[in-house]
Amino acid sequence: MNHEIQENKQEFRLKRKDYIEWINSHIMLDKEQDSPSVSLTNEDWQNLYNIALEEGVAPYLYYCLKKSAPNLSVPPQTKQKFVIASRNVLARNTVLYHELGKILMLFSENGIPVIVLKGAYLSEIVYPHNGLRPMGDIDLLVKESDLHRTQEKLLEMGYTQSKNLSIEDQCAKSHHLIPFTNRDAIMVEIHWTLSRHLHSSSKIVANGLWKRARSVNIAGKNVLALSPEHLILHLCFHTSCHHLYILWLKSFFDIVEVTRHYQYEICWDYVQQCARSWNICRSIYITLHFVKELLRVDVPERVLVTLKQEDFNLGMINLISEKIFAERDKTPMDQRLAQLWGANRSKAKAILQILKIAFPPKVIIFRKYIISQ
Repeated sequence: MNHEIQENKQEFRLKRKDYIEWINSHIMLDKEQDSPSVSLTNEDWQNLYNIALEEGVAPYLYYCLKKSAPNLSVPPQTKQKFVIASRNVLARNTVLYHELGKILMLFSENGIPVIVLKGAYLSEIVYPHNGLRPMGDIDLLVKESDLHRTQEKLLEMGYTQSKNLSIEDQCAKSHHLIPFTNRDAIMVEIHWTLSRHLHSSSKIVANGLWKRARSVNIAGKNVLALSPEHLILHLCFHTSCHHLYILWLKSFFDIVEVTRHYQYEICWDYVQQCARSWNICRSIYITLHFVKELLRVDVPERVLVTLKQEDFNLGMINLISEKIFAERDKTPMDQRLAQLWGANRSKAKAILQILKIAFPPKVIIFRKYIISQ
């Protein structure tokens, strides 16, 4: 890690990449290992906290520091911020799990089988406890034949959708229905397959998910969850093609915790088999490559060799590495847009500048490259 002090006082002593490497090393720290000896200033601690919070891993990092590096001296002000962030995540997750319990009970009473996806499953089953992994909404997978009844029951619970479209129109546009929201601003996404980019084989994919789904207890209810192999595929694909490696750290640590939790159960041969049949080898390879390189996850080399297709452009690795470690503009997006609008007398010029921020060319090229086979 590069720790050279910058001569220019306006620059940070450490770069964003240094902070992320510090976060990674301390989250992955085992009890037997010594904490890496790096002297951090109060400003460094504040920067670490800000990046961890932005990436959605602040509670997770704080938990790991208390567990594996209890003698590490965290400045009181930063420590208090970690405590508050952890309490906020736990409080929010508690509210979401309470609501999830009511939804799962209603579905069970009406004979609607459901697979709990992403955050709600990971936070309660995979992570050490359910206050470590922030949940933004509730993601559930139901069978396509149950979509009408699912919509009907959620509307009866007081949920609403922003548009009044038929189920058929919604399925044609996306891999999930238009999100449902209640008066407490809780959002529920009902999926019928894992991704809109799998539409060509979405029914085949969905059938495979249900066949290998396993029974778990979430929010006090017996429900289904994805198999470890399908969970890894979903997380990798979601990180690459939906998030485009924005706020990637939380997604990478999701994969870390899944491989830890199911280390003796994962069939990697099945992972690569599904990646080939779903035609998503590139996106799975790229994500697993970074998880292995950055976080030392034990992904078998033979799996990566198989997933890495002959025509794979190694320049993509450098492009993504540049993207995930890039310094971020500290000015909030709304202020940047306002500054652009006010600084340009020509509104047309301002709009063009805003579009460049909202739709950076690399991201567009990046998405097209990964998805296209």
